[in-house]
Amino acid sequence: MYMTNKELYDYLGEHTVDNIPYLNAGEFKYVTDKYGKEVCRRTLADYIEQNPSKFPFNPISYEDMVKNFHKLCKVDYSKFLNHHPPRLMLTF
Repeated sequence: MYMTNKELYDYLGEHTVDNIPYLNAGEFKYVTDKYGKEVCRRTLADYIEQNPSKFPFNPISYEDMVKNFHKLCKVDYSKFLNHHPPRLMLTF
């Protein structure tokens, strides 16, 4: 069982953009060093769960959604697959 860190929760609340926690690289390193990765992860998850943001960020019409879905269906995904097996290297 874990507990949300109240101090970190409040810190996240003070560093938001449109109700989404935003930390720059320095702030992220500070909180992970101070509270630990697992506490940060759980506290961030609790913050997001308890303070939902507007989603999607940009409104999209139904027509645009259908059009984009059909374009996505036409993409040849085989171009993105790696057909070569990975090479194994033995090191001693």
